[in-house]
Formats: sequence, structure tokens, C-alpha cells
Amino acid sequence: MSAPARHAALLALACVLTLFTACAGAGGSPVGSSTTTAGRIVLRDYTFGKEMSLVSSSMLAELGYEGTDYEERRLSYYSQLDGDISKASTKACHDDAMTGLLQALKESGLDRKVASGPAAPVNDPGRSKGKSFEITVGGTTTHLDQQTDLPAFIQFMSLYVEVYNAYHGYNSVDGSVQFEQPKHNQTGGNR
Repeated sequence: MSAPARHAALLALACVLTLFTACAGAGGSPVGSSTTTAGRIVLRDYTFGKEMSLVSSSMLAELGYEGTDYEERRLSYYSQLDGDISKASTKACHDDAMTGLLQALKESGLDRKVASGPAAPVNDPGRSKGKSFEITVGGTTTHLDQQTDLPAFIQFMSLYVEVYNAYHGYNSVDGSVQFEQPKHNQTGGNR
């Protein structure tokens, strides 16, 4: 991914996080959005059998989740995940973050290398190694395998993980990672 593509995506993320922080401090939520990209990007890791998904606020609206803004749709989405551990790795994101990722995909040239249809599921017996992205925008699903262009794929994956880690996920599903309280022995010390 070129430096300008990475810069554009990080700038979009910075704008979103700045708006989010400013609005959270004021007790409100971002009003409107400069973009309305309805999209979902799923990173599949076949080696470890894991998925990491980002779904935009506009995609949540298209899927029927209630709310007039990102925060309300995010809460509506997470409130319906109780007991579904397979969805714990999906994070809702602002439309601007999705737009930035899709722009970075385009500027890296990877958008010209996608294949039609969904990527193989993580439990596919034919796939035991590697990674792929599944991209859904405008009702069309495509996928991109890491072997397509490994250096560009790794750069895009790094950016994707940065954006993914910038958002809070749903962490109260049974089986999700939780911090344990320190154990105290009878003499009062931590062990």
C-alpha cells in the first residue's frame, strides 16, 4: 500500500476518533457523516481458525438494526449478540473508517485483484493456512487472498488491524476473554 493510501486511511480514522472523542465528552454523538459507506470487511485467519470483522454504521442500518446514529446502531447490534460467541469478534465502526479502509484498498491496487463471491469459511477443510479478506459493499461480496499480492496484502492488513483495534467490541459473550481478579492467599498477599 502506498504512503498516500495509508495516510488517507489513517487521516479518516483520526477524524472519526476525534469526532467520537469530542462528542463523547459533550454527551452527544456525531451528527451525520461525510460519507455513508455501507460495508463489511472480514479478515479470516485460516491457520488459527479466527475471524475479525468490521461492519459500518450504515451497513447496520441496512441490516435493520435500530438507531439514528453510530452509537445507537452499535448498541442495537451488540444487544442482540447475547450467547452468540461466533459474533464476538465483529466490531461496529463509523462510516468514515470504512470509507478510509476501502480507499486504502483502492489506492493499493488490491481492489483490482479481488475475486467475486465470499472467501472460504475459516473451518473449510481445504484451507489450513493463510489469510483472506472478504469485502461486502453495495450488496456485492468479493474476496482477496494473501497470495494475490503479499506485500500489499500485509500493508492493508496492518492498517485494517489498526482500525479494528481502535474500536470497542462486544466482550460479554460467554467464552470471550475476560480479565481475572487477582487471587489472595490466607496471609493477605497477592500470589
